[in-house]
Amino acid sequence: MEKLRGFSLLEVMLGAMVLLVIICVSLFAYSQSMLLNQSSRNLGIAANDAQHVLEEIKALPYGGIPAYTPPVFNSLNSETVSLSRIVEPYLTTVTVNVQWQERAVVKNFSLASCFAKK
Repeated sequence: MEKLRGFSLLEVMLGAMVLLVIICVSLFAYSQSMLLNQSSRNLGIAANDAQHVLEEIKALPYGGIPAYTPPVFNSLNSETVSLSRIVEPYLTTVTVNVQWQERAVVKNFSLASCFAKK
Protein backbone atom coordinates (compact mmCIF):
# COMPACT_ATOMS: atom_id res chain seq x y z
CA MET A 1 0.00 0.00 0.00
CA GLU A 2 1.33 3.39 -0.97
CA LYS A 3 1.70 6.16 1.56
CA LEU A 4 -0.54 9.16 0.83
CA ARG A 5 1.39 12.32 0.09
CA GLY A 6 0.18 15.70 1.36
CA PHE A 7 0.88 18.52 3.74
CA SER A 8 0.90 18.01 7.47
CA LEU A 9 -1.03 20.33 9.75
CA LEU A 10 2.22 21.91 10.92
CA GLU A 11 3.27 22.73 7.35
CA VAL A 12 -0.12 24.26 6.57
CA MET A 13 -0.02 26.39 9.74
CA LEU A 14 3.54 27.54 8.99
CA GLY A 15 2.57 28.49 5.44
CA ALA A 16 -0.47 30.39 6.71
CA MET A 17 1.68 32.31 9.20
CA VAL A 18 4.19 33.27 6.51
CA LEU A 19 1.33 34.45 4.27
CA LEU A 20 -0.19 36.42 7.15
CA VAL A 21 3.13 38.17 7.86
CA ILE A 22 3.50 39.09 4.19
CA ILE A 23 -0.04 40.50 4.08
CA CYS A 24 0.49 42.52 7.28
CA VAL A 25 3.77 44.01 6.02
CA SER A 26 2.13 44.88 2.69
CA LEU A 27 -0.81 46.62 4.40
CA PHE A 28 1.55 48.58 6.66
CA ALA A 29 3.65 49.69 3.66
CA TYR A 30 0.49 50.70 1.78
CA SER A 31 -0.85 52.76 4.70
CA GLN A 32 2.53 54.48 5.15
CA SER A 33 2.68 55.32 1.45
CA MET A 34 -0.81 56.84 1.64
CA LEU A 35 0.25 59.02 4.60
CA LEU A 36 3.41 60.07 2.76
CA ASN A 37 1.34 60.90 -0.32
CA GLN A 38 -0.96 63.14 1.75
CA SER A 39 2.02 64.84 3.37
CA SER A 40 3.59 65.49 -0.02
CA ARG A 41 0.30 66.88 -1.34
CA ASN A 42 0.05 69.27 1.64
CA LEU A 43 3.62 70.46 1.10
CA GLY A 44 2.84 71.16 -2.57
CA ILE A 45 -0.25 73.16 -1.61
CA ALA A 46 1.77 75.18 0.92
CA ALA A 47 4.44 75.91 -1.69
CA ASN A 48 1.77 77.04 -4.19
CA ASP A 49 0.16 79.33 -1.60
CA ALA A 50 3.52 80.89 -0.69
CA GLN A 51 4.36 81.39 -4.37
CA HIS A 52 0.93 83.00 -4.91
CA VAL A 53 1.65 85.53 -2.15
CA LEU A 54 5.06 86.37 -3.61
CA GLU A 55 3.55 86.81 -7.08
CA GLU A 56 0.94 89.21 -5.66
CA ILE A 57 3.71 91.19 -3.95
CA LYS A 58 5.69 91.22 -7.19
CA ALA A 59 2.74 92.94 -8.91
CA LEU A 60 2.69 95.75 -6.31
CA PRO A 61 4.64 98.98 -6.57
CA TYR A 62 7.72 99.05 -4.31
CA GLY A 63 6.05 101.39 -1.83
CA GLY A 64 3.08 99.05 -1.41
CA ILE A 65 5.09 96.10 -0.12
CA PRO A 66 5.09 97.08 3.58
CA ALA A 67 1.29 97.50 3.65
CA TYR A 68 0.48 94.21 1.89
CA THR A 69 -1.59 91.68 3.80
CA PRO A 70 -1.74 88.10 2.49
CA PRO A 71 -5.08 86.55 1.54
CA VAL A 72 -6.70 83.84 3.64
CA PHE A 73 -6.24 80.38 2.18
CA ASN A 74 -8.47 77.45 3.13
CA SER A 75 -6.54 74.78 1.24
CA LEU A 76 -5.06 73.07 4.31
CA ASN A 77 -6.30 72.35 7.83
CA SER A 78 -5.56 75.29 10.14
CA GLU A 79 -3.45 77.02 7.50
CA THR A 80 -1.79 80.29 8.53
CA VAL A 81 0.17 82.51 6.15
CA SER A 82 2.49 85.08 7.71
CA LEU A 83 4.98 87.53 6.26
CA SER A 84 8.24 88.91 7.56
CA ARG A 85 9.70 91.88 5.74
CA ILE A 86 13.07 93.57 5.89
CA VAL A 87 12.44 96.93 4.22
CA GLU A 88 15.42 99.01 3.13
CA PRO A 89 15.45 102.06 0.85
CA TYR A 90 16.25 100.10 -2.33
CA LEU A 91 15.81 96.42 -1.41
CA THR A 92 13.09 94.57 0.47
CA THR A 93 13.38 90.95 1.54
CA VAL A 94 10.05 89.18 2.04
CA THR A 95 9.71 85.77 3.67
CA VAL A 96 6.38 83.96 3.42
CA ASN A 97 5.79 81.34 6.11
CA VAL A 98 2.93 78.86 5.66
CA GLN A 99 1.99 76.85 8.73
CA TRP A 100 -0.55 74.03 8.93
CA GLN A 101 -1.42 71.07 11.09
CA GLU A 102 -1.00 67.55 9.81
CA ARG A 103 -1.79 64.49 11.96
CA ALA A 104 -1.42 66.48 15.22
CA VAL A 105 1.96 67.89 14.12
CA VAL A 106 2.52 71.52 13.10
CA LYS A 107 4.30 71.78 9.74
CA ASN A 108 6.02 74.85 8.27
CA PHE A 109 7.09 75.92 4.80
CA SER A 110 8.98 79.15 4.10
CA LEU A 111 9.74 80.88 0.84
CA ALA A 112 11.76 84.11 0.54
CA SER A 113 12.42 86.61 -2.19
CA CYS A 114 14.07 89.99 -2.62
CA PHE A 115 12.42 92.92 -4.34
CA ALA A 116 14.45 95.87 -5.63
CA LYS A 117 13.24 99.41 -6.19
CA LYS A 118 13.30 100.38 -9.84
